[in-house]
Amino acid sequence: MKLLINAIPTKPGGGLTVLVGLLKGWRQINCDLEIAIVAGDPETYELIHATDAGCQLELVRAGEGAWANFLWQNNHFRRFVHRFDADVVVTNNHYLLGLPRPQVVHHHNLWRFITDDLEVEPSRGLTNRVRDWSSRKALRSATANVFVSDFLRHQAERFVPASSPRNYVVRNGLDDAVIDEAKQMSTAFDGRPDLMAIQSANPHKDNTTMIRTIAELVRRAPDVPWHLNVAGSPGRTGWSDVQQLADKLKVADLITWCGFCGREQLDAMLRRSLCLLCTSVLEAGPLPVIEAIAQHSVPVASRIEANVEFVADGGVLVPPRSAEDFAAAIIRLHREPTYREELIQRGLARLDMFRWSNCAATFYDVLKRACGR
Repeated sequence: MKLLINAIPTKPGGGLTVLVGLLKGWRQINCDLEIAIVAGDPETYELIHATDAGCQLELVRAGEGAWANFLWQNNHFRRFVHRFDADVVVTNNHYLLGLPRPQVVHHHNLWRFITDDLEVEPSRGLTNRVRDWSSRKALRSATANVFVSDFLRHQAERFVPASSPRNYVVRNGLDDAVIDEAKQMSTAFDGRPDLMAIQSANPHKDNTTMIRTIAELVRRAPDVPWHLNVAGSPGRTGWSDVQQLADKLKVADLITWCGFCGREQLDAMLRRSLCLLCTSVLEAGPLPVIEAIAQHSVPVASRIEANVEFVADGGVLVPPRSAEDFAAAIIRLHREPTYREELIQRGLARLDMFRWSNCAATFYDVLKRACGR
């Protein structure tokens, strides 16, 4: 089967991590796939090339800016379908018009399916309205839609219920080697009350609660030398407001802003952390909580549907936006190491469902169905 992947909109970050994981997983299971990938970002191109996935890879200039990029894909991508003689095409989040082959749309973006009960403001403006239309067009017209969580699938089906028979779930995963190592390695945690957060400065991450949690920890347990490492990009809004709040609450000296961190650096910090603090109120497929479990850290996360699905009993879930509940959960982990170890073992027992080899096999089955095989 000849598979063509549209990676033109894919930038370094979560979407690229998922793509690379699928490529590795397909290679592990030795499936019958000839893969061609069209990338639009030079760094994305280089990172895919470095995986040695054995696929054809092409870099194109698809236009500057979201509009030009979107229009270019809809007007010109079909020529790659003919060039590579593809049997099936995978695109991310959006349906491309006029493709002469079955199209499987891989949905990562919850912002395309926001409803009032999520209690967040939907994205505004003409560009986002077009993106919403394109994602929902996929539900109506794509041969198949793949979602990164049951939650995201159910959320999308609220907009187009009739799409359900063509919808599938393939969760984001981890390398098999990482999971195997997680089950064998001993803990590197030395008891220090160091916390970790992996999230951007974007508003839905609720970094206000993250800072208020540190202040609440200091109030409740002032003799404990709490420290928080924050790894993540400034996003659309930047960190200045969050840092000003830390100054106001007199916890700025307890926080290290690490910026973007590579995988090895993240894993090392997670292994030394008491827990991963996840205050986000909006997630589709929260991969950091699984990454934390694999490094023997405990996710302490908002009780939102995607976190319930991914964490289950392998971490602590607390009411969203409640610094008091976050702090209480973290203090218990610090004071009760046996309880913390029980949570780690429960989390490790769940990791097999997140192996990329298993996730890739499920995705491969979807591709075969899309081609009628």
